[in-house]
Amino acid sequence: MATKNIFENENVKLRIINLEYSYKNRFASNNQNEVKKAKDDFEADVRRIYKEETNHELPENIEIFTSKEILEHSKDKTISQSGYDGTAIHIKDKTKHIDQLHVISEGSADNEDWKYNFFGLFLGMDNRQYKATREFSRASKKKAGNSKELKIYAMGHSLANNNQVLVQLVNGGFDEVYGVNGAQISVDHLLLVDKKMARELRKKYQVNDLSTIPKDKLKKAITKYYNDKGVTANITQRISSDDPLYGVSGKADFITFGDVKMTNT
Repeated sequence: MATKNIFENENVKLRIINLEYSYKNRFASNNQNEVKKAKDDFEADVRRIYKEETNHELPENIEIFTSKEILEHSKDKTISQSGYDGTAIHIKDKTKHIDQLHVISEGSADNEDWKYNFFGLFLGMDNRQYKATREFSRASKKKAGNSKELKIYAMGHSLANNNQVLVQLVNGGFDEVYGVNGAQISVDHLLLVDKKMARELRKKYQVNDLSTIPKDKLKKAITKYYNDKGVTANITQRISSDDPLYGVSGKADFITFGDVKMTNT
């Protein structure tokens, strides 16, 4: 079984992340013929980008799944109304032992996203987009066949990085997570989402309220918890030090996970 990420080239990742934004409105159409045409065009663009960057062709068998078609049927209305947008690319080639699902989540693009930034990222009071990212990834995995050989990769920008890293920390399931200029993870948001982690730390420190623990000590304990869990080694982040969202989410009560490369732009 081939284990290498077919989109390992970072230029391919960056261009596909950027490309996905441009299809947001077309994928949101209620006209099924328009959505089908959008999927065909998106696939063609992905193939073109891959060929331009690697001088190789992608396998013939590619399927595209959109968050709208999957999440609009969710019984949990907080998920279907979360403002989350994403696209999944399933690539399969039995002869080359390729079976990969690439989940691309969108960053902050509209009012719902920025409301979530405030109430979720900064105040730790909202977990809807985390739940939507988790649900979309699970449902896409099921549509892709859910085989033992299936590899699942997540990539995204800005808010998307926060969502996909949260899913990886709490639920695992991604073979790799790639984020560019991503919003980082706040302590309060983690405590809201990961009840098991919070429970274990309360037990470890024998306290009822984790806010009584000094912030630096708590952040170190949380970081160690996830490192020991084995869910951070496959997280890669590429961050511009002057990116505005990182500027406010990369400090104070926030934690940065994974292999991080800072650049100046």
